[in-house]
Amino acid sequence: MYCRIIGTIVLSLIGSRSLSAEESSATLSELVERADRITVGSVGTMRRAIENHVVHTKDGQPIMGRFIFTYVDLTPSEHIVGNAVSTVTVRLLGGVHPDGTKLTTYAQAPSLSSAEQVLLFLEETPDPALTES
Repeated sequence: MYCRIIGTIVLSLIGSRSLSAEESSATLSELVERADRITVGSVGTMRRAIENHVVHTKDGQPIMGRFIFTYVDLTPSEHIVGNAVSTVTVRLLGGVHPDGTKLTTYAQAPSLSSAEQVLLFLEETPDPALTES
């Protein structure tokens, strides 16, 4: 199952939390309303790929090109909204390039680290391999 993050809360071992959302003005209730899946879990395997993709500027103009993506496997420990699954894969725009010398990030893009415990608000998306040429 592939998902897109619409909001994250990072749960650290000392109890501090940081909230980020795809839209900085999104409230917690808006994230809950929009989410197909709300899951608590541990960040696992992370892998990168360069793929053809279309992104849109703030004014809606499409930009077609090759972009770096990071695929993150999450092992859920709790399912708050949505059916229980053993793994959720999140596709993030941005990441470390294959040669290891560049990092591409985007404004308001979520950031996840290995072994991090997170609460994710997710929208389910189709498998990119089945939808992109």
